[in-house]
Amino acid sequence: MLDLLVLEVSLDHSEPVIWRKIIVPTSYTFNRLHHAIQIAIGWNNSHLFEFNYEDFSIGIIYADIEDNPNIDAREITLQEVNLQIGDELKYTYDFGDNWEHTIKVVDNDYSKPITHFPYCITGKLNSPPDDVGGIIGFYHFVEVMKNIKHKEFQETLIWYGGFFDPLKFSTAKINSKYKRFERYMERFE
Repeated sequence: MLDLLVLEVSLDHSEPVIWRKIIVPTSYTFNRLHHAIQIAIGWNNSHLFEFNYEDFSIGIIYADIEDNPNIDAREITLQEVNLQIGDELKYTYDFGDNWEHTIKVVDNDYSKPITHFPYCITGKLNSPPDDVGGIIGFYHFVEVMKNIKHKEFQETLIWYGGFFDPLKFSTAKINSKYKRFERYMERFE
């Protein structure tokens, strides 16, 4: 039997909370978990990231960066950390916009058949676009996009590349991307 974790990933400081519930094998490295979260939340993987669990920081180590995490995300698996139901860890993406997430282990069993990993069970709300300026910038972006008469609407519409629906969410879209996860990961391992 494949060991797996059911994780609830919530975007901190969002109100209402933007979240996803995903399933990943415990054999995944934290690098793979990072990419699974990128797809689930809708980020573009264009910034650095870091996981924090207990006293450890886990991320990609770069020779030219002075303040690296103390564990390489490509070298440690979820199984090695021995996450248990109820455990929480923090995930930060983009140290400029500072997108902080709470990841909670909610289960280690899922009874429905799954054809691929990772897998998204459910979630709620559309996620912020990359480079929108953090949570405050995101809520300003949402206000602008709701009002076609707003003085920044046209410029924001062009920057984003279309209209933004904050309620839009699709597990089918995420799982469609997850079906190609192994091919996607060839670029990052």
